[in-house]
Amino acid sequence: MSETMYAFTMASGMLALGALFLAMVFRCIDIRSPRLSQLLVFAVLIQGMMIVRFPVLLPLLAPPETELVDRDFARGASLSMISETRDSKFDGDQVIGSAIRPATMTTAESTPLDAASFQSSWGDFLFGFVVPGWACGVVLIALLAIARYLRLCWYVANLSNAPENWQTRWDQLCIECKIKSVPMAVSACAGPMLVRRPSGYTFVVPSDFWETLSANQRESVMLHEIAHIRRHDVWRSLFVRSIALMHWFNPAVWWCVCRFEESSEWAADDFLRGRGRH
Repeated sequence: MSETMYAFTMASGMLALGALFLAMVFRCIDIRSPRLSQLLVFAVLIQGMMIVRFPVLLPLLAPPETELVDRDFARGASLSMISETRDSKFDGDQVIGSAIRPATMTTAESTPLDAASFQSSWGDFLFGFVVPGWACGVVLIALLAIARYLRLCWYVANLSNAPENWQTRWDQLCIECKIKSVPMAVSACAGPMLVRRPSGYTFVVPSDFWETLSANQRESVMLHEIAHIRRHDVWRSLFVRSIALMHWFNPAVWWCVCRFEESSEWAADDFLRGRGRH
């Protein structure tokens, strides 16, 4: 248990240090590539997954065969000495054939064992106190996220369909961008936004705001949302937030999530510039 807690603490600490270093990099260097920005943020977030460690044997670092033979020979010699010691005959308090350490230990010799036992007991107590709090935080945040998502899905399901001319232009742009067309819904004030429901995507636009936009502005907004569909940004954000959920108590992880999603918006804007729209 203590090893697991130590590994988790180290992973969270490395994540925080990585986020601090990345913030300094973003402050000193103007990174204009959203893909590079997302890659750097993901490299920091992946530190939080380094909880389970697997030993890896590198051929270049493996000990030579002669050293392995020497180790096996030394191990065999030690085992033979132990066997001879066990076979030795005892005569009262005298030991014939080998010297054996007395079973009686002084107080000074037993102190390290007592300290180790105390540290182990304290570590187990701390582990039993911290883990339930961490688990409660994970469950609470996950339940709140699910509740918000279900509420959003219910809200979108009760929206009215967009006018035919709006839906037609949206379908045309989807065909031009080689993606499957999705329904377009109209809300009173929410949006524009892309909602991924269990049944599929829904493009939501606010009616009053949408009517004030020109045709070119509407197409820019629609192409921006199409870019999110092509890039699978919804699933990327879900994966990143799943990593963040494990370290919900660490402010650095939520900073990384914000930077990752901000880079997704930059990438969607780059898609518009690629089509000659600004």
